Amino acid sequence: MTIVTPKTVIDRIPAGKAERERYFKKLRDDAPTWLKEIWADSKRRGTDKLTRREINAEIAAARCGRAQKINHPAR
Repeated sequence: MTIVTPKTVIDRIPAGKAERERYFKKLRDDAPTWLKEIWADSKRRGTDKLTRREINAEIAAARCGRAQKINHPAR
């Protein structure tokens, strides 16, 4: 039984630029259909270009809105 950790996954990535590009292209080609559909939807919506900071801000806003609904339900 092999335990896959982030370190072992990173160690599989080739060091050379051309080899690395081929490796990631193969990963994209081998991705399951459902994941490719998510990528396509994200590209259409423009959300594929969001930064980590923008993603975190969206999550925080959604959580804040949800907390307000739970704490102060409409009567």
